[in-house]
Amino acid sequence: MKKMYKDIRSIEKWYNSKVDSLTTNEINFCTLESLTPQKIKEAIKDHYYDITDNNLPQEIKQHYINYPHPIKETDADDQRLIYIILFVIDHILTSSIYNKKSFDKESSSVNVSTKALRKLYNDGTYVKHVTDVARAAHILHLASEYVHTPDQKESRKYMIHPKHLCKVDNPLEIVPCTHKGTAKNILKFRKNSNKPKESKPKEPEHNATTNKIILTSLYNIFHLKVDYNAALSVLRNNYRNDLNNSSSTPTPDNNDQEVELMPKINMRYYYGLASLKKVSSDNIMDKYVKFDESGRIHSNLTNFPKAMRKHLYFDGCNEPLMMIDMGNAQPFLLVNLIMKYLSKERGIKITTRKQLERYCNKKGYSDVMKYVKVVENSNFYKECYRLHRGNKLLKDISAKDKEMVREMIYTAVLFGDGKTKWKAAIKLGLAFGRKYHTVMKVINHYRNDDPKNLSDKLQLEESKLFINNILNKLAVSEKKFYVLSLHDGLIFPESYTDNVISKFEKAYAKSGFMFKLKIDDLATGERRIVTINERSN
Repeated sequence: MKKMYKDIRSIEKWYNSKVDSLTTNEINFCTLESLTPQKIKEAIKDHYYDITDNNLPQEIKQHYINYPHPIKETDADDQRLIYIILFVIDHILTSSIYNKKSFDKESSSVNVSTKALRKLYNDGTYVKHVTDVARAAHILHLASEYVHTPDQKESRKYMIHPKHLCKVDNPLEIVPCTHKGTAKNILKFRKNSNKPKESKPKEPEHNATTNKIILTSLYNIFHLKVDYNAALSVLRNNYRNDLNNSSSTPTPDNNDQEVELMPKINMRYYYGLASLKKVSSDNIMDKYVKFDESGRIHSNLTNFPKAMRKHLYFDGCNEPLMMIDMGNAQPFLLVNLIMKYLSKERGIKITTRKQLERYCNKKGYSDVMKYVKVVENSNFYKECYRLHRGNKLLKDISAKDKEMVREMIYTAVLFGDGKTKWKAAIKLGLAFGRKYHTVMKVINHYRNDDPKNLSDKLQLEESKLFINNILNKLAVSEKKFYVLSLHDGLIFPESYTDNVISKFEKAYAKSGFMFKLKIDDLATGERRIVTINERSN
């Protein structure tokens, strides 16, 4: 049995001893076999053009004259440049320098923060040159580029160039950073990356970002282990199934042959493999725990593929691991925002189900309580399926159709900007608005012309419940280890189950809202449903 520290000072001492012993020799990057330092060097050389060459087509010459950062003859021998590119590739594959909403497994693209890179290299012009060279040499691919308003901040999303992702046999490699200057900067950056920092909370009552939660979560992440071979087998089987069930047809939104299913399937595989390598590593440099602005925790666990979780375990814990999550979490937590909205309208705070029901009956907001009953029974998505399919039986709707309806409700109701041209989604959004007109009015109020407003507020509600309330009480107040957050869920040893359930019961004892908790045994897949504040309908 491993010794587990039970006080924050001991954990802090443990963390500092781990970090202080790090050296530049421990800086490694996840990359692909086709993007090792030597291959990057060759790719840069292959795409260099001497514009003084009279045999060079005029079109290429003109492009290079107009382009602000053409590949220079010296770039292929610039070790710092090559290792910055490797740093970005590592970030795309592992999200190891987590920035808010930077990691998106479905789109295969990641925001690469110029701000973070400037902390490492302190030269914005040079950083821009590096990313432009990587694009020109077909190492990185610009997935999207847009400008935030009103502050006019530019944001770029990159993916690894599809030519590298289309290769079925392109292994993931771990390469050491042999450029000492870059390694030194990264070491300094990563030593500070998990240190608790003061954050600017969006609301006064939101105070989840504390030293204690970060340190205990990081300590647990370090002791989270995985049966590597078993998890790898699951990952490979899923990859083969994805290949068998797919074709190389371009996506409907983009006819560019470079943006097809093959790169996305391969990218999911690389994400999973990189995540697996990080979790199985004993190097603290491979571990990270971050709070985003909404107070949700992001860590090695949150990016670990769901299919492989059954092979996770905690070093020093011999119990099976359980996972608990709330059914229809964000649609259910929308009720909190509805109560806040109606409280302002009423002039008196609404905090319980009875108060909400009484006020809605008085004002004729019957749709609100219908919505409450739907989400209390975890039937939000089923209701959306019915609105989409009419009276068609749910059992006749395929898994693919269910996923499509889920995307439609995200696009048209919860997180869309109201500008979608997806006709089926528009139709579903209108149907939802007709049946739940007051709820839709509240949603539009919080979106306030920016769908991120609603998304951020729902994430904030999520973090208040799961981080401030449940995780904080378990891991900090009661000093229980082996507990980690998964946004709208938690994983923990089997013996903690009743204690965790009781925390949810206490959290909703006064408000009286009913909801369902799904409790899964990670190893066996067995599930049981627990209803909090159960009542007869």
